[in-house]
Amino acid sequence: MTTGIQTVYLETSAFNAPEQKNHAEQVLDGIRQGLYKPITSDYVIRELKATPDSDREKREAMLNLVDKYGISVYPIGAEAERLADIYIREGVLTERRRVDAMHIALATVNGADVIVSYNFRHIIKRRVVAMTRVINEREGYKGVEFLSHKGVNENDG
Repeated sequence: MTTGIQTVYLETSAFNAPEQKNHAEQVLDGIRQGLYKPITSDYVIRELKATPDSDREKREAMLNLVDKYGISVYPIGAEAERLADIYIREGVLTERRRVDAMHIALATVNGADVIVSYNFRHIIKRRVVAMTRVINEREGYKGVEFLSHKGVNENDG
């Protein structure tokens, strides 16, 4: 990882994983202290807005974090689409997991140092981390670290 202020991409689960509340609070504290520059994407905002009306208060609380913490929201662009296509074509993730591939690609093309995610089934997996690192470097991007409270899921099954 780099020194100084790190750019952190907040994937959807960083906003809505109540079981990860303590770790999420540590990340938010880092943002408050100016240790992290927070970014996210239109994909995350779309997912948060899709929270059912029955959880309207939760949806509003999650969306309010964007303004409260000055989280920059990046649009979905052609370069991120291209990189996500490569991840899928090379077997990092399947077409069914395109949204997850897009999260990683959006973080990468927008210069994130770290992806904060609690998606242990698809994103925070040893194979995904290793393969995206190789592809990103080959495509001219820096490596992106993956951060969760548990580390990386060793089970690729």
